[in-house]
Amino acid sequence: MLTLKQKFTQAEFQRRADEILGRLFREVTAFGDVSESAKKARRARSMSDPFAFFTTYLPHYFSQEFAPFHRELVALLERRPGEKGFGGAASRRPGQGNPAPATENGKRKTLS
Repeated sequence: MLTLKQKFTQAEFQRRADEILGRLFREVTAFGDVSESAKKARRARSMSDPFAFFTTYLPHYFSQEFAPFHRELVALLERRPGEKGFGGAASRRPGQGNPAPATENGKRKTLS
C-alpha cells in the first residue's frame, strides 16, 4: 500500500491513477440516462417541483422522506409580496433566495 510519504515510480503512479479513474467511471454516474430527452425531462420536473430538484440533483443531501413542514416551508417561500399571509415588507419574492433551481434552469434570479 502506498502512502503520501512513500515515493513511487511514474509507472506506479499511472497505474494507480488509472485504477482510480476506472473506479470513478464504473461507480459514479450522475444519471443512468444521459440522452437529451432525459435531460429535458429532468429539467422540466425540477422547474415545477423543488423536491424533484432536490432529489435529482442533490440526492446525497435528501436521502430520506421529506417531513410535512418541508412542503409548508416551500409553499411559504413561493408566496409573492402582497399575497395574503405574506407578512413582510420585502420587495422581492423569498423563493428567489434559493438559487439552486433557478441556477440549474438558467434563470439566475437570486438575491443580490
